[in-house]
Amino acid sequence: MTSNQVKELKETMHSEFSSIYQLCSFVLKGYLENPQAVRLSLIETCLKTLHAFLSWIPLGYIFLTDLIDILLQIFDVKEFKQPCLKCLMEIVVLEVETGCSDEEAKNIKQKLFSLYSNFVFKLGNFIPVEINLLQERTKLVRQKSSSLSQFDDFCQQLALFLSGFMKTHLRWIEPVANDASNPEQSVTIDLIKKGFQYLVHVSELPGQIFKICVDFWNDFTASLLSKGNECIMKINSNPLF
Repeated sequence: MTSNQVKELKETMHSEFSSIYQLCSFVLKGYLENPQAVRLSLIETCLKTLHAFLSWIPLGYIFLTDLIDILLQIFDVKEFKQPCLKCLMEIVVLEVETGCSDEEAKNIKQKLFSLYSNFVFKLGNFIPVEINLLQERTKLVRQKSSSLSQFDDFCQQLALFLSGFMKTHLRWIEPVANDASNPEQSVTIDLIKKGFQYLVHVSELPGQIFKICVDFWNDFTASLLSKGNECIMKINSNPLF
């Protein structure tokens, strides 16, 4: 597809997504209110539909509705952890500065960090931050467990979520974490540390998961080196003696 065709398709989707969102929201809320009344296959279809549209739709459908809260609630359901995580991953890699006022961008950033913090809390309920994921995978391999593919798929989505969030948003989170006047400073630092701890553990896993993590660590270390060089240049240009 040409860039013009993609643009036209996105504009069409923007105008038509309202009905799609309303339908998905109705089904997902119905499931949360009465899980027995909604077929699991219908929930899975709704999540797959949302995943396909999240990178296209206006930000208001994501950040001015209760969509994130709904997804985080459904993430607690074992059968839907992976499709929910795919949707959440699409949300956390969205750039918020483009096309937004400063106030809108500030509100969206707060909701993004709230999403991240709630996700890390929920993740810790079934995957402790101290866990050795490579050992857990090795056990599944030795047991020839049928859940190995599910384990790999979830860890791959987890790697994409964490690396995507850090790569996209760490630049504006860092000043917040370094602000001594911020009453949430220690909480913010702790949450970012936990995210990095999970990334370290996921990085030990083989295959595509390892490649995703290596790509992130390469960008992250290059950023640290660049900042270090900037500091050295400032020191050299303003000698104390």
